[in-house]
Amino acid sequence: MKIKPLKPKQHPQAAKIFWVLFPFLGFWLIFKLFKFVQGKHRFYAIKHKKKSPKILGLAAFTSLMIFKRKWFYLKYLAISPEAQGKGFGRKTLNKIEAKARKQKHDYVLLFSSPWRTKAHKFYFKTGFKRLLGFIFIKPLK
Repeated sequence: MKIKPLKPKQHPQAAKIFWVLFPFLGFWLIFKLFKFVQGKHRFYAIKHKKKSPKILGLAAFTSLMIFKRKWFYLKYLAISPEAQGKGFGRKTLNKIEAKARKQKHDYVLLFSSPWRTKAHKFYFKTGFKRLLGFIFIKPLK
């Protein structure tokens, strides 16, 4: 499993996966939204093998300081529907958490949406706690 910065030639494939986050929007609007968000966040492509052209998922994350604590903010995490249920989400989250620990973060923080109930179950299974509404945290220490 590899997590590498997303390349421009991967944008159409990535936009389809981004649709997982916003299934109620049309694909054209999703592609425009993805292009807009891509300019604001650094996205990473999740691939099974280094040389594989197929993207299994997307992630975007950054570092925040909140109340004198270092938080690893997982802005986006989406696994393509055909790759869900095969362990890629868990492996991706493990790699992201390892990166956060290496950078000495105290918590992983993520916000979700009400319609992503399947994702919420996944977050709970992987050790996240609901902080408030659709905000989830996981202590790293």
